[in-house]
Amino acid sequence: MMIKLLIKLSSWKYIIPLFILVCVFVFYVFSGFQSVMNELSGEKVVILDVRFSYSINDVILFFDTLGDTGLKVYRNMIVADMMFPIVYGPLLILFICLFLKKVIKSNSKFFWLMFIPLFIMIFDYFENINTLSLINSFPNLSKQDVIWGSLMSTVKHIFTIISIGLLIALFTVNLRKTIINRQKTSIKTDK
Repeated sequence: MMIKLLIKLSSWKYIIPLFILVCVFVFYVFSGFQSVMNELSGEKVVILDVRFSYSINDVILFFDTLGDTGLKVYRNMIVADMMFPIVYGPLLILFICLFLKKVIKSNSKFFWLMFIPLFIMIFDYFENINTLSLINSFPNLSKQDVIWGSLMSTVKHIFTIISIGLLIALFTVNLRKTIINRQKTSIKTDK
């Protein structure tokens, strides 16, 4: 039932608005927060969310570099980031579904692959909640909390790589299928 609904919804009509929202988050919301944190820090800082992994020393150095005001800005950024999975998750799911339905039959069990981005969303939420906890407990950080946050970040990035790899593979298969079909059509019309 859910798969049939997503197959129906996987069209440019829904993908384009989600893509625009992702761009608003990335190029306006997050870059705005990033600019303020860079300015307050006096240098370009790399937030925990985009790191594949990090240690307690990395977190201490990052939070010290941000200072009190920068940490407040980072906290606000994380709160805004809690809405981001609701945008990029459906975008990735619909994108994967769009290419899956062009490559395989609609009753195939492979359609479950479209749900891989749900894992990105789940681990992103765990990571964000943990980061808020780290900010709130600073300077009394727990090494275990940092390890947990780093693990959530790593797993989120792994599922992101898998999802993007799947999208690229499906796009490539779909492109190849389209080229072959056009060549067959061209050959038939030439005869």
